[in-house]
Formats: sequence, structure tokens, C-alpha cells
Amino acid sequence: MQLVPLKLLKPYENKEFTLDLLKDVNINETPNKKFRGRIVVDLTFVPFREDNMKFGGSSDGYVRKDSGIESVSDDEVQEGAGLLSVVIQEADEVEGDHHSNPYAVLTFKGERKRTKMMKKTRQPRWNEEFQFMLEEPPLHEKIHIEVLSKRKNFSFLSK
Repeated sequence: MQLVPLKLLKPYENKEFTLDLLKDVNINETPNKKFRGRIVVDLTFVPFREDNMKFGGSSDGYVRKDSGIESVSDDEVQEGAGLLSVVIQEADEVEGDHHSNPYAVLTFKGERKRTKMMKKTRQPRWNEEFQFMLEEPPLHEKIHIEVLSKRKNFSFLSK
């Protein structure tokens, strides 16, 4: 598993994270040095702009004012609602010897979303996007990502 602090995101900027998977994210304990794999995640926060929402204006980064055309400052963008886009790209060398049918589970503000399961691989390529509507910028939030595996179709072979 891994936690991603969202204060690292800037509005409109796509940020890619390559994270080492950990057994748990308890920062009080010394981390287990065993390598458990890596996961690649893309995050983007796109704020909604009131002028565009009310009047159906363009979304090219400019807002029409009485005095002419002015660019929107970061302070104006930082306030208000927006859309958080999370793309679970892939994982490498996911831990698992006996059954490796990995899938990823995202938890954000109590909402859980999961990728599809990839069968018999330690190198899953999900490339799945999840979106979260936010009422304010995610400056103090974290996303929790877990990579899990399930045994699939266990049965006894006939003689």
C-alpha cells in the first residue's frame, strides 16, 4: 500500500508518481525493507471556474473583464470546487508467489474504487481513470492506494 499527499498537486498540472509499495503506512514503526513492488499513478486536479460555469465561457485560462482580457491568478483558481483525476497506470514486480491476480483499491474521503483484476501476472497494466468531485482543493487530503490479490477458480483436478 501507499499514501499520496495531495498538497503536492498544482492546479491543471498532471503529476506522475512512481511509488514503492509498503506492507503498511504506519510512520511510527520502522519500515520493513522487503521489496514489495512499485505502482505508477497519475494525478491531476482541475478546478472549476465560476465564470465558465455560470456563463458557459471558454476554458482557455482567460476570463473576459470590463477592462479587457486578463489571465486568472493562482489565488482565484485555488479556491472552490474541482475535479480530481486519478489514473492507476501499472505496477511492477508485485509481491506474490502462489497466486498473483492483482487489482488496486483507491480510498479517498471514505469512497472506495477498484481497478479490474489482472490474471496471473506480477506486472499488471491497468491504465484506469477514476474521478472525484471536490468542494475545495485537496491541500490537506491523502489518497490511500492498495494492491491486493485474489485466488481465482481454485478447484481440485480430476484424475
